[in-house]
Amino acid sequence: FSNFPENGEYKDIPVKYPIDDLLVKPSPDDPVFTDRPSLSRDFNVPMYCVGDLLMVWDFCTSFGKQLNLWPYSLEDFENAICNKDSNVLLVESHAALFRVLIDDDGEYTSAIENRKLQKVTI
Repeated sequence: FSNFPENGEYKDIPVKYPIDDLLVKPSPDDPVFTDRPSLSRDFNVPMYCVGDLLMVWDFCTSFGKQLNLWPYSLEDFENAICNKDSNVLLVESHAALFRVLIDDDGEYTSAIENRKLQKVTI
């Protein structure tokens, strides 16, 4: 970073990293953020299950291409979870995960068994 002092010469100011997030000042071209929207509590699953629901949905959407899953919304996933009958979305999701485990041929488990763990001393 440089500073433009009164004498017209640039002066380098060292920056110490990592810098605390609260010390970063917004620049003039940064967008103006409004207040956050209120929390949604409109779920069909109990509130103590919402975190797990979001975690599984995020995993499936993040790795959907690798799992050969068609993208689906959180609302569709929630409705599938709450459905008492068999649901195509859940069957396809489970089948995709099973395919990964079956096609693995032990590569993942052997990689975990053969990794060298560093000894941590306190």
